[in-house]
Amino acid sequence: MNDNPEAGQPHEAVTSRFGERYLPAVNGTAFEQADAGAVFRKHFGPALFNEGVFYLIVGTDSGLLYRHIAAQGVPAHSRYLLIESPHVLACLDGLNNNDPCSGLAVATEAEWQEIAADMELEKYALLNRAILVRSLAVTHGHHEGYAPLWNRISKQFDKLTWHHRIALSNHIFIDCKLMNLTENQVPARCLEGAFQGKTAALLAGGPSLHDLLPWVKANRQDLLVIAVSRVSRTLLAAGIQPDVCVSIDPTDFNLLISKESLELPDDTLLANVASLAPGLLASWQGKKVFLEQRYPWTSDREPQNLNLAEIKQGTTVTNTALFLAVKMGVSQVVLGGADFCFSHQGETHAEGSMERAMGPLPLLNEQRVQTNAGKSADTTNAYQSSAITLDLQAKKAREEGCRVINPAPDAMRLEHVEHLPTSDITLVPLPRPARAIIAERLPETRGEALRKLYLEILQEVDLQLENLAAVRKLSQKALKLGKKLLDKGAREAAQHDKAVTRIESRLYGRYVNTTTFIKSYGLQRFADILRPADDKEPSPRHTSELYYQAFAETSVELMEKLREARTRILSRLEEEKADPDVLALTEQWKRDRQAGRARQWRHSHPERAKRLSEEQRRALQACDEAFEATLEVTEQAFQRRLAGFTQLHRTVHEVRDAFRSRDSASLLRLRDTLRSHRDPDQAGPYVRLIEGCLAELGGQPSEAIQHYREVPEGPARLEAAARLFALYSEAGEQIAARDMLQTLAADIPLYQPLYADMLHATGETEAAVETYTDYLLAHPDDLDSMMKLGRIFLDAGSAEGVAWTMNYILEKDPGHAAARALVESLTQPQASSE
Repeated sequence: MNDNPEAGQPHEAVTSRFGERYLPAVNGTAFEQADAGAVFRKHFGPALFNEGVFYLIVGTDSGLLYRHIAAQGVPAHSRYLLIESPHVLACLDGLNNNDPCSGLAVATEAEWQEIAADMELEKYALLNRAILVRSLAVTHGHHEGYAPLWNRISKQFDKLTWHHRIALSNHIFIDCKLMNLTENQVPARCLEGAFQGKTAALLAGGPSLHDLLPWVKANRQDLLVIAVSRVSRTLLAAGIQPDVCVSIDPTDFNLLISKESLELPDDTLLANVASLAPGLLASWQGKKVFLEQRYPWTSDREPQNLNLAEIKQGTTVTNTALFLAVKMGVSQVVLGGADFCFSHQGETHAEGSMERAMGPLPLLNEQRVQTNAGKSADTTNAYQSSAITLDLQAKKAREEGCRVINPAPDAMRLEHVEHLPTSDITLVPLPRPARAIIAERLPETRGEALRKLYLEILQEVDLQLENLAAVRKLSQKALKLGKKLLDKGAREAAQHDKAVTRIESRLYGRYVNTTTFIKSYGLQRFADILRPADDKEPSPRHTSELYYQAFAETSVELMEKLREARTRILSRLEEEKADPDVLALTEQWKRDRQAGRARQWRHSHPERAKRLSEEQRRALQACDEAFEATLEVTEQAFQRRLAGFTQLHRTVHEVRDAFRSRDSASLLRLRDTLRSHRDPDQAGPYVRLIEGCLAELGGQPSEAIQHYREVPEGPARLEAAARLFALYSEAGEQIAARDMLQTLAADIPLYQPLYADMLHATGETEAAVETYTDYLLAHPDDLDSMMKLGRIFLDAGSAEGVAWTMNYILEKDPGHAAARALVESLTQPQASSE
């Protein structure tokens, strides 16, 4: 593999007939038939000049794309950052002396993220207004350094914008916290230091999980077993009861993939973050502790607890489980199923999971990493981010006297995680079973203690409702002041400013905790107000109106959420009565989409459950049925989601990018993944395509041709035809090349101009004109192809055809230099032949 962005020499620049300097080694002949402006207008269209967009462009097209953007002018509130290799930049003039503040800049791969930060990429990413663009040089791939450069930049860009997009989902976590106020009862802080000097086995959901289970069973008596909730099914089948079950995902899918955790014995402790999926948390029947803050706002009633803030970036359930294990005082943590990458066969999860049952999920891969065995493996942005965080956790744990060990050879290699075989791990015996040690640490959460907690939470909700009402009133007052100010003079403006200052002093004084809560929940509304530094519109007064409108609207929304929370708290108080209104309870559970609460209530109140009336029994039974129906519907949705990842519509692009990068290792890994695909008929054509690419990269064109010929009809067949056309052309087999190009042109309109050019080159002018004409009827704005048709007319001596095509071009683009020059040449006297 050659992934050096400096690979190949750009050589010397040449000057086109339009007086534009470019590098043929970078752009081939792209600028020979038309001026750069016409070429770019055809390729990018108007989409390259939208307002309020951050364009990250890989390649400068010999500097011409940079100059084209500069000539057109940067649209209002937009940014352009073009990334180029230093070696190419050294061959160009005047591209390094740019000012990022002007909205147009060039950077190398090493510096682009720093420059992008200066150009406020984060704001655009939060607004989902940042896009990654291929230059012509990257699209055409003449210079071999561009394909690997594009691959690296696209992965960096995806990872960077992924983190920003995550921030906009904060309201989901807050919604869950509000749903869970009564369920987050015991802070996990009570477990601190409970297992000093002992060993924890942390069991996660990666492909290597089963490899560690025999060792766990053999040493069960001396281990604190902490498992993520999604592997409960696997552990039950293996006869392993975890001491602690950890769960954090707020989505409904978590209830589905973790439903077997509800079958674990009562003495298994649930450790959940405060924003766990409410349907799962409300259904848990045993003891539980929560991490982080109970309330999504700052409160004097907030109990002291273990805070995940130190590992928040990239936190997954595995990070949370490791955090808890270290806080519990263990001196070593042995990881199982904590791979953070796919297996060599492309498997993403452990046996027994629905993901594993679907087979390899090729569309999930986003990054490439190294394993403990020294091999490459695919992974996702989320997995890699989690792995980076876990490595930092392991480093910190080591400083505190706790080593983190991963025996799996196919797990991602991490600097501070030791890779050791289980035979080298020494255990310190536990004095008594781990669950007994945990039970001693847990306070009472039944009867009067629980009722007292519910009343305390109710008081806190009522206080926050009052604060939200006050903020809404202040925001509405600020909005009214702004409307009254219209058409007023300077004196009134000064009075307005003083009034607004008084409002802000209250918002950020007495109600500062509530305003922070509002901003956190309504981040999308407030993000819409974000503007780049050079944005002079809308006016500050208009921005202020948007700002207070966001406060008012978010306050109203949160007040409704808290009223619902209040009703839920009252329902929980009803649950604890000696003779509760069971019918009212079941209606509340169904409204909350927590039908699993019925089984939890029966389990927690066995004596009361024995005295139920027939009507009450039917109501609880209806909840049980609703719970099962919810699981069924959720499973269908989850299966559809997974099925989307098994589709192969993006595979051609992955194969093409790997081939252009001469990345045989990626092609081999993708081939092996496809060989294990759940639908061999769907995957087979891509396997043959990859075999052809591997043969071609291995210098075996005859073998490659044979593989390409075996690819059946479909998307893979078109890519194979493109490779066959290239191979036949290189071998000088013009008839075979023409046949392949004809095939491509019949299915892909963009190949029709190339086919017309070949017809023209072989003397079939009439057929070339006909092909171009058919194409241009469907693509009337392709001025480059119209220009080529005009040149065919010129070669054929048809002045009328030349005039018609050139005039058409000039009507569409009066500044088209090539068309203007050709029209002028028709009116000039011919040079003497003497």
